[in-house]
Amino acid sequence: MEISIPFQERWRDAILDGSKSATTRTKRCGSAGDTFGAFRAEFELVSVEKLPLQEVSETLYREEGCGSPQEFRKTWAKLHPRRGFVSHQSVYVHRFRRKGRAP
Repeated sequence: MEISIPFQERWRDAILDGSKSATTRTKRCGSAGDTFGAFRAEFELVSVEKLPLQEVSETLYREEGCGSPQEFRKTWAKLHPRRGFVSHQSVYVHRFRRKGRAP
């Protein structure tokens, strides 16, 4: 199924070069096998997993395109100014790959 996952322009290069291969959202956006377009390229969801935000920040920050857990937490808080970074919050990690490339 074709879905929509919006990304900020700041993530363009990281998404296109594969250094960002996951996006964490407060809501589930799709399921494994769903496809979406971003920055004139096609992507496929590889998996969707529900995790505590703290676990994402500690173990998946690189897949999120960040250089450290602190950078991930700071980025999350900036994107979610009302609630900020709440470590125990359940979130959905959407892992993806660019279509036409090996996994």
